[in-house]
Amino acid sequence: MHCDPSIIDSVGVTVMGSPSRAESHVTAGYKLGEHLVVTCDPAVEDTLRPAAAGVEPSLDGWRALAESLSGELLGAGRMQLLEQPVSGEPSPAPGYTLRVATSDDPEVVELLGRFIEECDEEELDDAELYLDELDDVVHLALGPDGEIAAYASGHPFEMAQAFSDIGVITHAHHRSRGLGVAVVSSLCAQLLADGIEPLYRCDEDNAGSVRLSASLGFVPTTQLVAYRFAT
Repeated sequence: MHCDPSIIDSVGVTVMGSPSRAESHVTAGYKLGEHLVVTCDPAVEDTLRPAAAGVEPSLDGWRALAESLSGELLGAGRMQLLEQPVSGEPSPAPGYTLRVATSDDPEVVELLGRFIEECDEEELDDAELYLDELDDVVHLALGPDGEIAAYASGHPFEMAQAFSDIGVITHAHHRSRGLGVAVVSSLCAQLLADGIEPLYRCDEDNAGSVRLSASLGFVPTTQLVAYRFAT
C-alpha cells in the first residue's frame, strides 16, 4: 500500500493521499497490525491529516472520525491471503467443464458478453468485470449448454502490484454447485505457479463470498471501512 512495512508494529495513524482515489471522494481506513492506515482522495488529505491526530488507531476510531466529518458510509470489507497453497485439482460439478482462456479470443468475448448481460451491476462492479476492460486470462466454468456458469480472473492490485486481485461471479442459475470454488481454485493455482500472490477482497456482509474464500483457505489479513467525503 506504498507505506513503510515497519509501521505495522507501531501504534499510530497514517493518512495517505492516493492518486488512484483522485476525484472518487472515496477514503478507506485499513487496520494493519497496530496501525491504522487511511488512504484517501488527495482532495481531502489536508482535512483528514490534522483531524486524525490523536485518533485511536482502530476501525472504531476511524468510524468515529469519519462520521464526525460527515462521511457517507460505503461499507466494510476484508482483504485475505491464502494460509497455504490450494491443494488438489479443481473439480466442477457433473455436467460442467473448466476452461482457461485468453480474453483476445473472439468466442470468449462473445460468451462473456452474454454472461455480463445476465449479471447485475453490483456483481459486475465487485468483480470488476467489464467487456471493454477484460483481464488477459479468464477462468470459466461452462454449463451443459456451453454458456458461462462461473467466472474468475485476477489483475494486479493497484496498491501492491505483487498481488493479484481476484474477481469471481457465479451465474444466478448455477449457484450452490461449487463452481465459484472451482474457478477461483483454478485461478489461484495458475497465479501461484507464476509466483504471484492471490488476494481475495470481499464485503463483510457478503456471506457467500466469505464462505467461498474460507473454503479455499483464505484468511483475513486486514479489515477496512470505506467512506465517501464531499470535497
